Amino acid sequence: MPRLGLQQAAVELRQLAIEERREGREALDSGFTSLMFDGSRKPLQQNIDETAAIAEMAHAAGISCEGEIGFVGYSGGEGSAGTDPDEAATFATQTGVDAMAISVGNVHLQQNKEGGLDEDRIRRIQAVNNVPLVIHGGSGVPVEQRARLARETAICKFNIGTELRMAFGTALRAAVNRDPDRFDRVTILKETHDPVVAAARTVIRAFRDKLPDIFPGRTEVPKTLIFAKTDSHADDIIQIVRAEFGESNDFCRKITHQADNPKSVISDFRNAYSPRIAVTVT
Repeated sequence: MPRLGLQQAAVELRQLAIEERREGREALDSGFTSLMFDGSRKPLQQNIDETAAIAEMAHAAGISCEGEIGFVGYSGGEGSAGTDPDEAATFATQTGVDAMAISVGNVHLQQNKEGGLDEDRIRRIQAVNNVPLVIHGGSGVPVEQRARLARETAICKFNIGTELRMAFGTALRAAVNRDPDRFDRVTILKETHDPVVAAARTVIRAFRDKLPDIFPGRTEVPKTLIFAKTDSHADDIIQIVRAEFGESNDFCRKITHQADNPKSVISDFRNAYSPRIAVTVT
């Protein structure tokens, strides 16, 4: 199968994780342009049937759908159920999803990068289907392995959240303990901003530095979409990207309903040379 990487990541404006069909319809009506349905806790056939219904609804609206096969557990909590390659092949064929999240040693809320992913299982999964793969719990994956798997396998997206939450939590505890008499939340939360920005910068810098390894011989940055949590978070990320890549405003743009002329930016991201990187809000 052809190598899939960041250059083939889907262009989506707003993605929403849903747990039932009703939520999917509400998401479509609210303007979301990608759905992620997680039925990984359910029996295989039920997961297939429900995911297929969500994917059909999404495709009828002209948007993409991500499904999940194999439960991804939690650090210090519920254990994972690894993705079976044969079940993944059946799931991909019968659901028609555009991307498939898998469980291959990845764990939610992982605070270190000591484990890594089961690369043999990843390759057995991609050998029997052509659907781009997604890794949830990406914070626990060593940076070097992220880069190599993006280059060599069908993994097209790593979800990274715990790294930023750890920076936020550490900064929040420090701010509260520094002055126990303070009670104004705005003043306290303000002290978490810079540490979270620094953590995001570390992730983006690692991505920048690993691009030559992921795409050997390629001189331009591949079209890349970054999901932020809020509009203000997106603004911070845009400034980081522009600074780390040393590029102008056109290089990285925001695509949200609050952005200037969002339809034009969407069109440029899909069809024009710039922007190379876009930031949207989940």
